Amino acid sequence: MKRIARCALLGLILCTGAVQAQTEDCGCREEFDFVVRYLEANLPAFHQDVTADNRAAYTDFRDALRQKASQATDRNACFRYLTQYVEFFQDNHTKMRNRGTVTVDESDPTNLAEFRNGSLYRDTETLPLPDDSVLTDFPLTDIRGVYVSTDSQYTVAVIDAQTEFRDYAGVILDARNELWTPGQVKFELKRKDSRTVEGFLYDRYHRAEYLTAVGFGAGFLGEHWVKRERADKVNHSLNPERAFTYRVADSTVILRVPSFMSSHTRTLDSLYHAAADEIGRHPYLLIDVRDNGGGNSSNFSALLPYLYTRPIVNDETVELYATEDIIALYQADFDRIMQDSSQVNTETIAAFREGLAAMRAAEPNTFVREEYSDTLVLPVLDTPRRVGILYNKGCASACEDLLFTARQSDKTVLLGDNSGGFVGYGNMFTVYTPCNGFGLSMSTSRYGTQWKYEVVGIAPDYRLDYDRDWIGQAIRVLRRTGRDNGND
Repeated sequence: MKRIARCALLGLILCTGAVQAQTEDCGCREEFDFVVRYLEANLPAFHQDVTADNRAAYTDFRDALRQKASQATDRNACFRYLTQYVEFFQDNHTKMRNRGTVTVDESDPTNLAEFRNGSLYRDTETLPLPDDSVLTDFPLTDIRGVYVSTDSQYTVAVIDAQTEFRDYAGVILDARNELWTPGQVKFELKRKDSRTVEGFLYDRYHRAEYLTAVGFGAGFLGEHWVKRERADKVNHSLNPERAFTYRVADSTVILRVPSFMSSHTRTLDSLYHAAADEIGRHPYLLIDVRDNGGGNSSNFSALLPYLYTRPIVNDETVELYATEDIIALYQADFDRIMQDSSQVNTETIAAFREGLAAMRAAEPNTFVREEYSDTLVLPVLDTPRRVGILYNKGCASACEDLLFTARQSDKTVLLGDNSGGFVGYGNMFTVYTPCNGFGLSMSTSRYGTQWKYEVVGIAPDYRLDYDRDWIGQAIRVLRRTGRDNGND
């Protein structure tokens, strides 16, 4: 959920509505046609990404994929074709997702045998095991080589194995569970650029999951894989710590904020209150939002006085796509929350009613535009004198709203790596495909200027080294830039 403080309907919508497509006896072609129809009719990004200049190329791409999907013989193959289509659109929020749960009692031989005789296990591709002596020849900077998962469950060899979906395959060498066998393909990766790949990971139960952008280099592959020769090292871009905490180090208050979700509002309020005295006594503040996936933008409003130096202008334009399907999704969500309206405030109810009325009054298949401009004016605090926002690719949505705001401050620096790029579209709903019941999570709104940062993310002022402690690097930058500005 984004921008709850700025936009009544678009901020207060619950964004959890779901519609189940009618189940019928069908195959992957029907799945593909369902997804195509839904996105072509309802996706805001469609109008940005399919233009007069590329419509013919898009049509050729779509039709060629449809033909391939028609020939898909297993669940994961179908999921890959649907994902390949959906990922044509530059909208990080809109995704294909596997849903439901799979559980296997690995201590029960009968239950384990049933799983191994099932289609998910049997349809998993198996490749010849590579020669270990060859794998050790690759330097740390090469994506190929032997990796260990950070939970120590798997050892895989990343090898050249080109298909239409991949350039490389991650082949199981060893697994500390009974659900994977040496030679099975654990993930498939396709190169995007010199530092990034995309692809598919197969989870513990062999279900496909799409990986949007996975960084590699210096022996790291994404968040969960480290080359065997440096398996005892840490990828310092990550922060798995989910506690809301603060501490003081080197005249710097380090505030750890792992989420802005509404369910954490009271915890955040308590954290900000508890840290306020220390922040007021120290010259530097480092706000660590690594792997903060977003939530409610108002949950960082208490931080704004610390970074404020001049009026903060907020003039984003938000547009909600008014289609028959989207109106039905919002109406269903409104009906659901009204079943117990005592749990919803009157502002939310009014926003739903106004938004639904505006969409119904609009010309079908057009955008309902909300323009607003507000300027936040606050007193300038003497301390902290320098503020850093520490973030990585896991900073998304409302977390990125904080970055947009912080860029308007003269005493704030952005530190780390590009953010996730979940900023151009929002207000998610989920519908389900008619055969396998895959979830199609889809945006229903777009933002007027921020969409240019979609996928690519917001670049930091100072890009940090993954091999060294990020907190230490960030503090050094704060102190150096503080001196440059006469703060020390």
